[in-house]
Amino acid sequence: MLNIRKIKTINIFYIFLFLYLISISAYQLGTGFDAIFVRITFGLLVAITIILEKKIVITKQIKWCVIFWGFYFLSVIWAKNPNDTMYYVNNFIQILGIFICFPIIIKDEKSINTTLKLIIGSLLYTCVLLMIRTPQSEWGTERIGEAIGLNPNGLGMRLAIGFIACIYFLHYKTSNNTNQRSKMALIFYSISAIIFIVVAMFTGSKKALLMIILGFVSYELIISKGWKFFLKSLIIIVFLCFMIYLIFNNEMLYKIIGRRIEKTVLTIQGTAVNQDVDGSLEERTFYIEKAIDLFKDYPILGYGGNNFVTYMREISYSHVAYSHNNYVEMLSTLGIVGFTIYYYIWGKTLINLFFNYLRNKSRQTLFFIITILILLILDYANVSYISEFNVIFLALAGSISKKDSKENNNI
Repeated sequence: MLNIRKIKTINIFYIFLFLYLISISAYQLGTGFDAIFVRITFGLLVAITIILEKKIVITKQIKWCVIFWGFYFLSVIWAKNPNDTMYYVNNFIQILGIFICFPIIIKDEKSINTTLKLIIGSLLYTCVLLMIRTPQSEWGTERIGEAIGLNPNGLGMRLAIGFIACIYFLHYKTSNNTNQRSKMALIFYSISAIIFIVVAMFTGSKKALLMIILGFVSYELIISKGWKFFLKSLIIIVFLCFMIYLIFNNEMLYKIIGRRIEKTVLTIQGTAVNQDVDGSLEERTFYIEKAIDLFKDYPILGYGGNNFVTYMREISYSHVAYSHNNYVEMLSTLGIVGFTIYYYIWGKTLINLFFNYLRNKSRQTLFFIITILILLILDYANVSYISEFNVIFLALAGSISKKDSKENNNI
């Protein structure tokens, strides 16, 4: 009887988790229906989890979350504009809720895989919604995503992670017996991977393209041994050459992402002139330089949570935004103290995963090592501490790290 109840409990949790994943993937406007849908699905997810399980596990991740965000909100004392600091209260509540819910249910390899499948499903839903709502005339002329209120870079990076997850499941399924079910899974994840990579390229996100390449190459090469390593290397070279050819020889893809890559290269080389200059790269460089200057003035405690935007207003900059770099955002707004607190949990989780992988060679562990590493690399061009999507992967990585450690201790 207990087992039946447990199965029902887990299924109910997965239903509400899927709804929440859909809400944060496909409905990001922050106003109207989108805001209501996100709040309702999040509230139901937390409430159902606690009601059905009747407990809250105080994990190290929860403690870290409270300490980091406690310091963040404490910074209103010295922040230039406390209102800007309090702007992310909703993000904090959702992040804390994720850390509360996941340890209660996510306990083994199967539950982690199920969550990854739900993430893939929510991203497929987002792609379908994108195709329905985006006018046909905008495909190949504008960066996809804006038609339904999605940030093209954020959408592209999520799809890139979905692509890497599909690669993981393709290997996970084919490593078992090849029955009819696994063949269907092979087809499903192959099609999903193609959809994710195509839509990601139409978002025009260079970061998404980098994530796809890094994730695919690193995962495929690490799991390959002997002659398979050389075969995979050849396949990867062909794959990369095909992508480059497609991006620069297909008119639509060239307009969306090829031209942006070209501008970035020319700007970095210092040979760009007039229309060839990558304005986005120049502006991001400006943000980073200003954030570093701000950090030098307030190195210990920072200028105050989310107060980089305050600083942009003070200097009357035309485009008020965060620094577009999570590292300098932490340093400039929360100082060395906030930076250390924030990246402590990411570093500790990554180290635990690495040593666990050396012991068990688990492909699931490897997937999370690659994913966490890529997210940390992309922090150079992305402010991620407010991202619920990133936190979900941190929570999952923490769960698998804890699971592996327990198994090793038992052995």
